[in-house]
Parts: sequence; C-alpha cells; structure tokens
Amino acid sequence: APSAGGAKNGLDRKLRILALHGGGANTKIMEFQTISMQQALGSRAEWVFLNGRRAWKEPPVGIIKALAAGEPIWGWYGVENDDDTDRPYFEKLSDASV
Repeated sequence: APSAGGAKNGLDRKLRILALHGGGANTKIMEFQTISMQQALGSRAEWVFLNGRRAWKEPPVGIIKALAAGEPIWGWYGVENDDDTDRPYFEKLSDASV
C-alpha cells in the first residue's frame, strides 16, 4: 500500500543485485558461484555481473579454467608482494607472512 506521501514501500519491486567476482575470476565464474541464489530468487531479482578491469597475472587452471568458459580472468586491483619464490601467485596472495 502507498505510504502517506503516495510512494510505494519498495517491497513490490524486483531486487537489483550487483555481483562482483573476486580476484582471479570473471562473470562466468561468478554466475556459477551464485546459481543457487539465482534459482532461489527466481524472477524476483535482476542480476548484473561485472568484470574487474585488471588482467589477472596467472592463467586459470582446473575448475577455474573450465568455468571461465574461455573468457579472460580479471581482478579489481593490483597486489604486490616481496616473495620472489616460484610459488603460484594465488598461494603468495594467501600467505600473510609476505
């Protein structure tokens, strides 16, 4: 029902959801990661998926490569570390000691 000012309370509107992937992913991966939520919300939600704008340093492997569907892998910001070993980049990012 409209409020005293005549505006609707917003509960009858479709949800608008902005889905931003993490580093080393893309919209295809995020769509897969949110499929349960998309199905649960059904037509009550409008989803918008955006890619980061920084090319990811490491090529995708395993399930990430499969889910990326041939699309580039992205991040949102740059990260530097002082670990000059040949460990995988993601492992370095997860290491709090570097």
